[in-house]
Amino acid sequence: MNYLSFSSVELSGTLPLQITRLTQLTYLFFTDTEISFISSELGLLSLLDYINFGSNTNLTGTIPSELGCLSLLKTLNFNSTTNLGGTIPSEFALLTLLTKFDISNTQLRLSNDVYRTSICTEITSCSSSWIHSSLCSKCDGS
Repeated sequence: MNYLSFSSVELSGTLPLQITRLTQLTYLFFTDTEISFISSELGLLSLLDYINFGSNTNLTGTIPSELGCLSLLKTLNFNSTTNLGGTIPSEFALLTLLTKFDISNTQLRLSNDVYRTSICTEITSCSSSWIHSSLCSKCDGS
């Protein structure tokens, strides 16, 4: 199995740790669920290239730094996870393949380490539909 979607299902609480046994996963889709916490164990799924947590308004806390170990990650979406906050982990600077990174409508902030790397290039070149403009101005040094 390389594709797993929990879009608009009644999944609540934390992500089931059994997901980490699916070592061939490349695509995780968790939009519009009731999950409240992102498990650091997702960083063990080394083949992931797409993760979507969009529209999870119950998701709280911060993003685990272990997600920065997902070196094949190309798309990461946190759009409209309005209660998710904190600073993007500096480990995200290692995500050199990341081309779509959506943190619009969140309380997330970029760290200096992240917005000085290639991830910043993608954020600053994005359209306003992909990223909040105030974050882009931080990357530009404004």
